[in-house]
Amino acid sequence: MPVTEVIAARAGELVRQGYHCSEAMLLTAGEHLLGSVSPPTIKMASIFGGGLGGSNQEMCGALAGAAMIVGALYGRMRPGYDETKARMVVTRLRERFIEEFGTTQCAPLRARYEKPDTTGYCAPVAERTAMILFQVLAEVLSPTQALPG
Repeated sequence: MPVTEVIAARAGELVRQGYHCSEAMLLTAGEHLLGSVSPPTIKMASIFGGGLGGSNQEMCGALAGAAMIVGALYGRMRPGYDETKARMVVTRLRERFIEEFGTTQCAPLRARYEKPDTTGYCAPVAERTAMILFQVLAEVLSPTQALPG
Protein backbone atom coordinates (compact mmCIF):
# COMPACT_ATOMS: atom_id res chain seq x y z
CA MET A 1 0.00 0.00 0.00
CA PRO A 2 1.46 3.42 -0.91
CA VAL A 3 2.57 5.54 2.03
CA THR A 4 -0.02 8.21 1.21
CA GLU A 5 -2.81 5.64 1.60
CA VAL A 6 -1.35 4.50 4.92
CA ILE A 7 -1.27 8.11 6.13
CA ALA A 8 -4.84 8.72 4.94
CA ALA A 9 -6.03 5.58 6.74
CA ARG A 10 -4.26 6.76 9.89
CA ALA A 11 -6.11 10.10 9.67
CA GLY A 12 -9.39 8.18 9.63
CA GLU A 13 -8.28 6.06 12.57
CA LEU A 14 -7.45 9.15 14.62
CA VAL A 15 -10.92 10.56 13.90
CA ARG A 16 -12.43 7.25 15.06
CA GLN A 17 -10.41 7.65 18.27
CA GLY A 18 -12.00 11.04 18.91
CA TYR A 19 -9.64 13.52 17.28
CA HIS A 20 -11.20 16.30 15.24
CA CYS A 21 -10.65 16.02 11.48
CA SER A 22 -8.46 19.13 11.56
CA GLU A 23 -6.22 17.63 14.26
CA ALA A 24 -6.04 14.30 12.45
CA MET A 25 -4.91 16.01 9.25
CA LEU A 26 -2.03 17.73 11.02
CA LEU A 27 -1.03 14.66 13.04
CA THR A 28 -0.81 12.51 9.93
CA ALA A 29 -0.38 14.35 6.62
CA GLY A 30 1.13 17.35 8.41
CA GLU A 31 3.76 15.34 10.25
CA HIS A 32 4.58 13.45 7.06
CA LEU A 33 4.98 16.57 4.94
CA LEU A 34 6.46 18.91 7.55
CA GLY A 35 8.52 16.49 9.63
CA SER A 36 6.76 17.45 12.84
CA VAL A 37 3.85 19.52 14.05
CA SER A 38 4.09 21.33 17.37
CA PRO A 39 1.53 20.87 20.16
CA PRO A 40 0.49 24.55 19.88
CA THR A 41 -0.26 23.99 16.18
CA ILE A 42 -2.48 21.02 17.04
CA LYS A 43 -4.22 23.21 19.59
CA MET A 44 -4.78 25.87 16.91
CA ALA A 45 -6.28 23.25 14.60
CA SER A 46 -8.67 21.99 17.28
CA ILE A 47 -10.88 25.05 16.94
CA PHE A 48 -11.85 23.93 13.43
CA GLY A 49 -13.41 20.69 14.67
CA GLY A 50 -17.06 20.46 13.65
CA GLY A 51 -16.69 23.54 11.50
CA LEU A 52 -15.32 26.73 13.05
CA GLY A 53 -15.94 26.54 16.78
CA GLY A 54 -18.10 23.44 16.43
CA SER A 55 -20.78 25.50 14.69
CA ASN A 56 -21.19 22.94 11.88
CA GLN A 57 -21.95 25.98 9.73
CA GLU A 58 -18.44 26.73 8.56
CA MET A 59 -15.66 24.98 6.64
CA CYS A 60 -15.04 21.29 7.30
CA GLY A 61 -12.20 20.71 9.76
CA ALA A 62 -10.46 18.26 7.44
CA LEU A 63 -10.25 20.92 4.75
CA ALA A 64 -9.14 23.52 7.30
CA GLY A 65 -6.37 21.21 8.52
CA ALA A 66 -5.24 20.51 4.96
CA ALA A 67 -5.22 24.26 4.24
CA MET A 68 -3.07 24.82 7.34
CA ILE A 69 -0.58 22.31 5.97
CA VAL A 70 -0.47 24.13 2.64
CA GLY A 71 0.11 27.37 4.52
CA ALA A 72 2.97 25.81 6.47
CA LEU A 73 4.52 24.58 3.22
CA TYR A 74 4.04 27.61 1.00
CA GLY A 75 2.57 30.48 3.04
CA ARG A 76 4.27 33.76 3.69
CA MET A 77 6.18 34.79 6.77
CA ARG A 78 5.62 38.54 6.41
CA PRO A 79 4.32 41.13 3.95
CA GLY A 80 6.15 41.15 0.67
CA TYR A 81 6.58 37.37 0.44
CA ASP A 82 5.10 35.77 -2.66
CA GLU A 83 2.06 33.77 -1.66
CA THR A 84 1.01 32.88 -5.20
CA LYS A 85 1.88 29.19 -4.85
CA ALA A 86 0.09 28.84 -1.50
CA ARG A 87 -3.06 30.42 -2.88
CA MET A 88 -2.95 28.34 -6.06
CA VAL A 89 -2.52 25.10 -4.11
CA VAL A 90 -5.22 25.83 -1.56
CA THR A 91 -7.62 26.96 -4.31
CA ARG A 92 -7.06 23.69 -6.14
CA LEU A 93 -7.46 21.77 -2.85
CA ARG A 94 -10.79 23.50 -2.19
CA GLU A 95 -12.01 22.83 -5.74
CA ARG A 96 -11.15 19.13 -5.48
CA PHE A 97 -12.80 18.92 -2.07
CA ILE A 98 -16.00 20.39 -3.54
CA GLU A 99 -15.81 17.99 -6.50
CA GLU A 100 -15.58 15.09 -4.05
CA PHE A 101 -18.08 16.16 -1.40
CA GLY A 102 -20.24 18.84 -3.04
CA THR A 103 -19.62 21.39 -0.29
CA THR A 104 -17.00 22.71 2.11
CA GLN A 105 -19.52 23.22 4.90
CA CYS A 106 -19.41 20.86 7.86
CA ALA A 107 -23.16 20.38 8.43
CA PRO A 108 -24.02 18.65 5.13
CA LEU A 109 -20.98 16.41 5.49
CA ARG A 110 -21.92 15.44 9.03
CA ALA A 111 -25.47 14.74 7.89
CA ARG A 112 -24.13 12.43 5.19
CA TYR A 113 -21.79 10.43 7.44
CA GLU A 114 -23.19 10.72 10.96
CA LYS A 115 -24.79 7.68 12.51
CA PRO A 116 -26.59 7.64 15.87
CA ASP A 117 -24.45 6.76 18.89
CA THR A 118 -21.17 6.65 17.00
CA THR A 119 -17.95 8.62 17.08
CA GLY A 120 -15.56 9.06 14.23
CA TYR A 121 -18.23 9.07 11.57
CA CYS A 122 -16.32 11.71 9.58
CA ALA A 123 -13.31 9.38 9.26
CA PRO A 124 -14.00 8.87 5.52
CA VAL A 125 -13.88 12.65 5.03
CA ALA A 126 -10.49 12.89 6.76
CA GLU A 127 -9.14 9.93 4.78
CA ARG A 128 -10.26 11.28 1.43
CA THR A 129 -9.12 14.82 2.23
CA ALA A 130 -5.62 13.55 2.98
CA MET A 131 -5.55 11.79 -0.38
CA ILE A 132 -6.81 14.93 -2.15
CA LEU A 133 -4.08 16.94 -0.43
CA PHE A 134 -1.38 14.51 -1.56
CA GLN A 135 -2.74 14.48 -5.11
CA VAL A 136 -2.86 18.26 -5.36
CA LEU A 137 0.64 18.63 -3.95
CA ALA A 138 1.98 16.04 -6.38
CA GLU A 139 0.46 18.01 -9.25
CA VAL A 140 2.16 21.27 -8.27
CA LEU A 141 5.61 19.91 -7.47
CA SER A 142 8.19 20.39 -10.17
CA PRO A 143 9.35 17.23 -11.98
CA THR A 144 12.63 17.30 -10.02
CA GLN A 145 10.85 17.25 -6.65
CA ALA A 146 9.14 14.29 -5.10
CA LEU A 147 6.45 14.00 -2.49
CA PRO A 148 8.06 12.84 0.78
CA GLY A 149 7.76 9.08 1.30
